Amino acid sequence: MAERLCRACGKWHDLDQPWPAKCFKPAPARSDLPFPMLISDEMPAAEHVDGRFYTSKAAYRQVTRAHGLTEVGTEKLINSRPKMPKAKREAGINQAVEKAFSRAF
Repeated sequence: MAERLCRACGKWHDLDQPWPAKCFKPAPARSDLPFPMLISDEMPAAEHVDGRFYTSKAAYRQVTRAHGLTEVGTEKLINSRPKMPKAKREAGINQAVEKAFSRAF
């Protein structure tokens, strides 16, 4: 006979017997939608550079890459800011703070 400590009531329950209904947590609140939100591959028909219309995002992107083009807004950005020495950065910050104070007072 194996038992397990119930997190809801703090008592031990036999695993071979059905647990009391009061020990089950209520189901989490769910949406009225019948399934979770998914991002579909479908899109409104869009004409591409090859003159064809595509309704699949994957197919549209595949043709985009095949023509050597870049889909704007989906490219991975690389941090291209040059690294500034800490002393120079702090000096710039101090200068900006002094300028702000001089304008305020």
